[in-house]
Amino acid sequence: MPEYVLPPVVLLGPGVSSAVGREVAALGCRKVLVVSDKFLVEMGLVARIQDHLKTAGVDSLVFSGVNPDPTTGNVASGIKVLKEGGCDGVVSIGGGSALDCGKTIAYIGAAFPDDPLEAVKTVPRAARSLPFVAIPTTAGTGSEATQFVVITDPVAKEKMVIINRNLMPRLALDDPELTVTMPPKMTAATGMDALAHAVEAYVSPNASPLSDALALKAITLIGHHLRQAFVQGDDMNARTGMMEAQFLAGAAFNNAGVGYVHAMAHPLGARYHVHHGVCCSLLLPAVCAFNLSVVPERYAEIAAALGCNIRGLSTEAAAREAVAAIAALRRDLKLPERLSEVGAREEDLVSLAEEALRDRCAPTNPRQGTREEVVGIYRAVL
Repeated sequence: MPEYVLPPVVLLGPGVSSAVGREVAALGCRKVLVVSDKFLVEMGLVARIQDHLKTAGVDSLVFSGVNPDPTTGNVASGIKVLKEGGCDGVVSIGGGSALDCGKTIAYIGAAFPDDPLEAVKTVPRAARSLPFVAIPTTAGTGSEATQFVVITDPVAKEKMVIINRNLMPRLALDDPELTVTMPPKMTAATGMDALAHAVEAYVSPNASPLSDALALKAITLIGHHLRQAFVQGDDMNARTGMMEAQFLAGAAFNNAGVGYVHAMAHPLGARYHVHHGVCCSLLLPAVCAFNLSVVPERYAEIAAALGCNIRGLSTEAAAREAVAAIAALRRDLKLPERLSEVGAREEDLVSLAEEALRDRCAPTNPRQGTREEVVGIYRAVL
């Protein structure tokens, strides 16, 4: 029996972030912790959100100590501020790092105050989270739509994938106006992350009618809008399309899972400190090529969703068009095409593959590979 897990409330459209005060007050919160990063504090975006909260009678404190890859230490520090400040809710503003950190603070901080660091590592499942509101400022991670977080253990140099329904936001405010100032490189990387979510969800063995509909629509929107958002960042139609796409892709993989792109991206990003979206972009065409023989009809449908003309082609030929279209999109976005460009080395490939096969995303890849085959995927991109 399929189990569908969807976020309770999502407001999506230009300007919806201004409703944060009214919506947080309606959740019964009187003082919230605003989780973000120093860059968004300096830009004034965090202060703007705080003003909306204040107007609605909600006090706030700011925790801006979120790393680009949030760590167990970031979570523990945020929980300390949450507890000392007497906060009864959490609002996160930022990309996937801020949202993942905020989700974890809201859950761990609510029920496991004695040893928050150990609680992150052992993934307790027993209690509800404090009210959590997500305000994404990138169009890629879909974190506001998922029960997943990725937290880095800096000692083990490992990205931990945590899956827990209690991590789901109570409310998401998806405002494309907040993505207008994203630099082109960030637009490209986060957009390819969203594409990886949608593609991997669509070919997952756990795919369902719900996840299929969400994933295919996300792929179509990305194929139509990502290039334009990259070249003209103030195009609100393109930015809205990408915000819709990344949310749909997040909801798709929340229900179907992802596969080797993410399983292989996690150790790559942890070891070389490379943006997650760049890692996914590097790996996506090669992993698709690896999977083609197992689910060619799925990749043929992905090719059509990306706008490829597959009329008259065999299923296998149409599937190969999907791989070519994804590689062409990556090229147009001027993203790296070789792992060596981000510091990867031949001597690291075996250990990267071993970590990837242990990753929680690996089991939902449609084709299960050996260590040597996963090394081969890495090597093909090296």
